[in-house]
Amino acid sequence: FQDTSFSQYRLLEMLTHGWQAQDGRTLFVVGDPMQSIYRFRQAEVGLFIRMQLEGIGSIKLLPLRLTVNFRSQQKIVDWNNLRFKAIFPAYSDI
Repeated sequence: FQDTSFSQYRLLEMLTHGWQAQDGRTLFVVGDPMQSIYRFRQAEVGLFIRMQLEGIGSIKLLPLRLTVNFRSQQKIVDWNNLRFKAIFPAYSDI
């Protein structure tokens, strides 16, 4: 979801318009703002951050953060995090 454009976001707003709490419908989106790379096609990572904070329309989302990595070893993750610390943002900025 981190590579969603404003037009895609608007479409999702229209598709979920009128949803009510407890009506049985669900919305599941997945993304990592640190992996947003499609700016060339008007992707806006701020939309992902905004949805985490505000939801979409009347739908409030429950953000879940993954804490286990099955794709690499901890030493590799730690090494990368240390080396790239200077380019990672200190906080999420819409």
